[in-house]
Amino acid sequence: MALTAGTTDCDYPGSANGVFVTSVDQNSQIRVSAGEMSLDPVFSPDGTALVFVDFSDPTAKLIRYDIATRNRTVFRRGSETDNFYHLLDWK
Repeated sequence: MALTAGTTDCDYPGSANGVFVTSVDQNSQIRVSAGEMSLDPVFSPDGTALVFVDFSDPTAKLIRYDIATRNRTVFRRGSETDNFYHLLDWK
């Protein structure tokens, strides 16, 4: 199960959030995000990775997290004119 812990209020610079992967029995939890302004985790269809939005820098980033290797990869950065991402699903 992937979840965001913290609040996602409209305050700025924002409340401390984090993306975690938690076992269904809640005995194991891994922090996936490096920063505190990360949210909206979505699993890949095969369950081997997840993507989340990170707002820890002035420009938003989409980050892919590989569950097996625990590697994070930034695969898209926002710009001054396009700086907001909200993940709904993985295709």
